[in-house]
Amino acid sequence: MRKFVRELGAALAASMVLTACTASPPSEGSPLQRQKDYFADMASAAESAGATRLQIDTLRKASQTGDLTPDMVTALYDPLFACLESVGAAGQIEGTKQIAPGFSVPDYVISFDADMLEAGGTELDAQVRGCQDKNVEFVWRALFLQPEAVEARADEMMTSLPSIRECLAGLGIELSDEPNIEEVQAALGEGAEIGTHCFVPGDYSAP
Repeated sequence: MRKFVRELGAALAASMVLTACTASPPSEGSPLQRQKDYFADMASAAESAGATRLQIDTLRKASQTGDLTPDMVTALYDPLFACLESVGAAGQIEGTKQIAPGFSVPDYVISFDADMLEAGGTELDAQVRGCQDKNVEFVWRALFLQPEAVEARADEMMTSLPSIRECLAGLGIELSDEPNIEEVQAALGEGAEIGTHCFVPGDYSAP
């Protein structure tokens, strides 16, 4: 058997964690209302994309409370794993993933027979991704990009500003005395182009 960690959330985290830090949640309303509005928007997007009713209802429930709990996410795994089994793969819960400081969720892995992958790798990959899209993709996206998680990652970055500034200075990149999050992000991107990552967030960013 060949096993790999759930690609969806990991890839999403790797590609969006710093972008998410600069994303501005709606400025109107209380923090709780922003959470509720965000989950409501994600529920509508999931419905438009043909996600399962369970995934849509999970986001609708989150839009009523402003909270997407680990138990709500875990409830999506059984239908996901059934879908994976139907295409010749298998899934199981394994460990916990931190998606932002103070935000964790039960993680999962997908496994499949190496011979099967060799015989139809591209098709199998598409089928696996289809199962993820229908069953968990929008909930995982909502977990990573909910306003509270975005703000927590931004706070983490700004707390690390002294070490970030020192690292960037070594690359010849200067920050203003009181940079905003967008300026820090832009400077980090410039440093990454040079080949140095001056800010390594928590394990939620690991590919």
